[in-house]
Amino acid sequence: MGALAFISNLATTNVDIQNYLRPIMVSLIGLAGVVSAFFLVTAGISYMTSKGSPEKLEHAKKVLKNAMIGLVIVISAGTVSAILNNAYQGSGGTTLENIPSLTPVDTADDGAGLTEVLLKAIIGLFKKI
Repeated sequence: MGALAFISNLATTNVDIQNYLRPIMVSLIGLAGVVSAFFLVTAGISYMTSKGSPEKLEHAKKVLKNAMIGLVIVISAGTVSAILNNAYQGSGGTTLENIPSLTPVDTADDGAGLTEVLLKAIIGLFKKI
């Protein structure tokens, strides 16, 4: 009975921590988006005003690429954490019995999945930069 009470108290504390950290995380993701937009605009202006100088062009491309990579990382981290947070809050319980167990999934390996298509598109974009 002691372990169940501990888990219940841990779940309550976890909800309190989530309610405290959620607005901070949303604010940081928004700030990262604004900073990324700033670097994208700066890189675009630098690219347009480089006047054909190879050093300035390479610097602008590097800043553009790094800003895009950072933006993708921040958005994907926020998305994954929101999905996981909603998945476990939606279960409605506070005990271990309500946490779903993971089971392996057999997938067809035909090489034309959505993930591979997206990866090829992103890699092609970065090769053009």
